[in-house]
Order: sequence, then structure tokens, then C-alpha cells
Amino acid sequence: MTNKDLRSSFTKARNKRGLSLRDVDAIIGVPYSTLARFERGENTPLIEIQDRIEGFINGDTDKKDRFKRQSSVEARLKRIEEHLGLN
Repeated sequence: MTNKDLRSSFTKARNKRGLSLRDVDAIIGVPYSTLARFERGENTPLIEIQDRIEGFINGDTDKKDRFKRQSSVEARLKRIEEHLGLN
């Protein structure tokens, strides 16, 4: 499957299920921003991410070993502060 075919299949599967990119993020553990860039054709996913996207397309939405644990608000704020150089 080419990158273009994968992108098209992913978008169709996501829309058919009525899911947002954040919903898919929670299901397959790939950041929604990465998924958005992929959908827009701005990047080519790494093999691991491509496997997760293909699994999603094929209906493999088992969250086992894929669910990305949400970090605490404090941890997210700390990462933002580090990114902005505020600490």
C-alpha cells in the first residue's frame, strides 16, 4: 500500500467511524498532531506508526499495548515550560 493509499484509507476509516484525530490518538497511541500531518500529506509515518494506522484501518482497535497513558496536568505543564524555556 502506498503512502497516498494509506492516507486515503485512514481518512475514510476515521470519517466512517465518526472519530476525530484525538479519538484515534487515544485508540492507537499516535499523537493527533502526527496523524493530522499524515492526513494532510505533510509526513510519512515511521514503520511502527504505519503499522498502528494499518491496524486501525483494518478494524484492529484493541487498546491493549496501544493505549497512550494520559500524563498528569502537572507533567504536561512541565513539558510545555521546558519546551518554551521557562524553567
